[in-house]
Amino acid sequence: MSGGFAPLLLVQVVMTCYIGCNIMGDYYTQKWANAPAEEQRAQFNFYVTVIFAFAIGAVLFIVVRVVSLLFMSLKVAKTAHNHILKLVLQSPINLFFDVTPVGKILNRFTKDLQCLDNVLCFNVGSFFACFYQAMASLIVAGFTVPYVLIATAFFVFLGALLFRFAL
Repeated sequence: MSGGFAPLLLVQVVMTCYIGCNIMGDYYTQKWANAPAEEQRAQFNFYVTVIFAFAIGAVLFIVVRVVSLLFMSLKVAKTAHNHILKLVLQSPINLFFDVTPVGKILNRFTKDLQCLDNVLCFNVGSFFACFYQAMASLIVAGFTVPYVLIATAFFVFLGALLFRFAL
C-alpha cells in the first residue's frame, strides 16, 4: 500500500546510515576531546572536517528519510482515498444516506484523509527515529558494558510476560 518493500527498505538503510553518522561523529568528538593538548591543536583541521562531514551526512540522511516517508504517505493517502470513495459510491442507498447530510459525510471523509496526510507520516517517522536511537544506545551500551545486555534481556522477557498477561 505504501509503495512496497523497496521504499520501506530505503527508509531502514537511511536510518541505519543516520545513526552511524551520529555515532561516528560522537566517537570522533570524544577522541578529539581525550587527545593530548598538542595533538588537539595539531589535528584541529582533521577533527573539525571529520565531525562536520558526519554532521552533514546525518542531516542529508534525515532529509532523505523525511522525503521518502512523505512520498510513502502520499501514496497511502491516495490509495485510501480511492478505496474509500469507491466504497461510498458503491454503498446502497438506505436510511443512512437519506437522513445524513452530504456535508457530514464529506466532513468525516476529509477528516480521515487529513489524519492520513498529517499524522501518519510523522508518527511513522518518529517511531523509526525513536526505535533506531534506542537500538543504537543499546548497541553502544552493550559494546561498552556487556552486562547491560543481560539486564536488557531480563526486562524484555518481563515486558513480554506483562504484555501477554495484559492481553
